[in-house]
Amino acid sequence: MVGTFGFGGARVVGAEHLPGEGAGVVVTNSVTPAGLRRLVGILRGRAVVWGGGAGEVMGAAAVDALKSGAWLVARPQGEAVRTDVLLRLDERVLAAALEAGVPVWPAWVFEADGPPFFMMGHAYGAAASRQRARSQVRIGAAIARGDLSTASVREALYALGAACFEEREDVGEHLGYACLRGLKARLFDVVLTDAFDGGRQVTGGQLLAASMALASWLRAHVEERRVGIVLPPGAGSAIANLGTVLADKVPVNLNFTAGVTANQSAIRQAALRAVISASAMRSKVANFPWPDATHDLREILAGFGKGGLAARMAAAVALPLPALAAWLGVPRRGGAAEAALLFTSGSAGDPKGVILSHRNLVGNVIQVAETLRFSADDSLLGCLPIFHSFGLTVTLWYPLCGGPRVVTYISPLDAAKLASIVREHGVRLMVSTPTFLRAFLKSVAPEDLKGLTMAVTGAEKLPVDLAEAFEARFGIPLREGYGLTETAPVVSVNLTDPPPEANRLGGQVSHRRGSVGRPVPGVAVRVTDAETGAPRSIFETGVLWFRGANIFEGYLGEPDRTSDVLHGRWFRTGDLGRMDEDGFIYIEGRLARFSKIGGEMVPLATMEQHLHAAFDMVEAERPAFVVCRRPHPAKGEELVVLTTLDVGEREVSRRLRDRGVPNLWIPKVVHRVENIPVLASGKLDLRVCDSMAREAR
Repeated sequence: MVGTFGFGGARVVGAEHLPGEGAGVVVTNSVTPAGLRRLVGILRGRAVVWGGGAGEVMGAAAVDALKSGAWLVARPQGEAVRTDVLLRLDERVLAAALEAGVPVWPAWVFEADGPPFFMMGHAYGAAASRQRARSQVRIGAAIARGDLSTASVREALYALGAACFEEREDVGEHLGYACLRGLKARLFDVVLTDAFDGGRQVTGGQLLAASMALASWLRAHVEERRVGIVLPPGAGSAIANLGTVLADKVPVNLNFTAGVTANQSAIRQAALRAVISASAMRSKVANFPWPDATHDLREILAGFGKGGLAARMAAAVALPLPALAAWLGVPRRGGAAEAALLFTSGSAGDPKGVILSHRNLVGNVIQVAETLRFSADDSLLGCLPIFHSFGLTVTLWYPLCGGPRVVTYISPLDAAKLASIVREHGVRLMVSTPTFLRAFLKSVAPEDLKGLTMAVTGAEKLPVDLAEAFEARFGIPLREGYGLTETAPVVSVNLTDPPPEANRLGGQVSHRRGSVGRPVPGVAVRVTDAETGAPRSIFETGVLWFRGANIFEGYLGEPDRTSDVLHGRWFRTGDLGRMDEDGFIYIEGRLARFSKIGGEMVPLATMEQHLHAAFDMVEAERPAFVVCRRPHPAKGEELVVLTTLDVGEREVSRRLRDRGVPNLWIPKVVHRVENIPVLASGKLDLRVCDSMAREAR
């Protein structure tokens, strides 16, 4: 059944799964009393609620109610305060269903009109995007008795939550339309501070006017749909990207650190003829394969004069959002149409063109916004390269769509400069990678970062020792997130626990060391066996799959590669991981970063953590060890350690054994190198590392 239900006008999907007669258990996400009433109403009032409150039942009373023909509705932890995460499910509910011999149905209630909820110690009302969405109640098929477990129910609930999220009206918006809304609300407020350009402050109106001018120039002078952009983080890259999107074209931010061959391939694959850059950038990366139609952004904008920009600013102020969008030719809906093209770093193979749609980017911006809950009055450090999805989505589109003000700097490498920017501009949120944060431990004073609320890392695994050292030195929570270019990129993130006086969720834990956090709203999770592909419990280690609005549309011009990882909008990551009963995801490694020795899978990243800890190199600015695998004629494979330290096999073996590392895991080959190859993103350049390992003695 698909229709509108009377309680608050919620859209009801899947009620046909519930039989007209009989009894059963409905397990839902954390909902408010209003959301609970919606479910009870769907069950025609024949329902009792699991819990210890007045009028609620538990244990034997719940079993008796089920046997008498009543329905039982259960929420995670019995809480009445909604959150955007799925908390721990009560195993006793399933035991009651089994004892009473009744089926169990999963149901997800999305409350667009819900009251405030609590996260990170603050109470938040309905966000603007949530107010534009419609409440939904979505009911899944009954779970077979033999398959019934907290893992199977949790997996089913995630799938329902993702389906609710994908049908939200705001998720389907055109990226340009979403930015127009975000900037029109802050026309006279500073939305971007360019710390490299003398602390230049740009208001929403100024950024919008310049982007509108560029959009009109692109429509008049560039026929191709895709436009190349070669710029570092800053006001220029924000204008170039937004102007391209407002022209209903596709920005292709090129990795100017990747080398001539890689960029020639990217330009050819994307069929780029026009590139937006700056004269200073062209002189800095002179070996870049610049197309003939390379245009200077500053010269383009200068052609409009102050009058042209002022006229566009006036239009942004005077015209309502729909009229402004219509005047600019920006569609209201974007959906699955291509909105950005990014090329993978090539850390483990040839770079691939990843097509991200409007739905992917707008959806992930909403997921990030509704998870982090930073307001427009807060500030975010934007120093990550825009040619990687972490920088593109989190430090560009998130602020432009109404998120926090962004303070930009051209590089993530200068820790001392970045710390001074955090201090001088009152930055509250810093996003980076573990590799870049290592330098902070030696060159940054604790008082420089005291204004931060949180620091979030991604792109590579966060070593536990590094996290502990960072928090001990600066007193700032260092939280690990997870994502890939193909997921636009954010899939999950750890948060900050609310203080006891604000924690209305019975001691809710918002982070767990060693995990990459809980999934952001609207992400479904599945796990399969690494060798057979058979379904596994999400609590068991296997290959992680995700589905949601943020899952990419495919690889550019590579249908075979696309079909290999996309199956009915489910994305096979190639990462090995699992989930715990509180919903935290743990990444055990990549299939490509495991070595099978003696029938046992050896995680290379774990070995690297052991080595850095064993040699007291956790605080090193650059990685001192990388562990690779190479063919071995007798054992099939062997491990090779590349290191910048002057150490040999005996010393490595002794220290690893002292840490309790199994003998089978201990590498027998140690090779000295001048530097461990890394990419501009801070990730290991695994392709070059593997090549060096194959040539090692």
